[in-house]
Amino acid sequence: ISGATHWGMEDLAIMSAMPNMVVMEPCDEIQAKRMMDYSLTHEGPMYIRSSVEPVTGIYDENFVFEFGKASVPVGGNDGAFIVSGITVKYAIEAAKKIREELGKEIRVVDMSTVKPLDREAVLEAAATGHLVVAQDHVKIGGLGQMVAEVIVEEGISTKFSNIGIPDKFATMAHAPYLYRQFGYDADGLYEAMKKLFQ
Repeated sequence: ISGATHWGMEDLAIMSAMPNMVVMEPCDEIQAKRMMDYSLTHEGPMYIRSSVEPVTGIYDENFVFEFGKASVPVGGNDGAFIVSGITVKYAIEAAKKIREELGKEIRVVDMSTVKPLDREAVLEAAATGHLVVAQDHVKIGGLGQMVAEVIVEEGISTKFSNIGIPDKFATMAHAPYLYRQFGYDADGLYEAMKKLFQ
């Protein structure tokens, strides 16, 4: 288990490259508990990464974790956010703002199992025609590149934006400041999706 940091983050890329390694990223305490329960029965290596920022209240006690399957806390067919970990919270906030201000219904796909990736969920999200992928990770080797690979392999045409930490050293600062700086807080995700509709 590892807490995600905010500089030189390449842990997911390294772990995902390891054969048979499972990579998961919970977005709140309920999902984290379900992942830990699942880990007791999983055969093989597993890596669970989490944000330094605590998040509560995305799922309730009735939440069922299904290994290898994305969850959809917010439905919609006008566009989609594919996110994991802390960015799920921000995507939900951005989707609400878009609905209120633009009248568009944006799906939020919680890709809690990053590897193996839920290809079906990616294809369904890409079918909306407007896709923003965001993760608290460097963009190289992160969730966005994994999603892009699926889209290219399947020959799907969609407007696409990959948001994360660029290939440079980041300043040391509080997590919310860095989320805003790199564009994956609620306002950043709102602007990224809005730009795809222009």
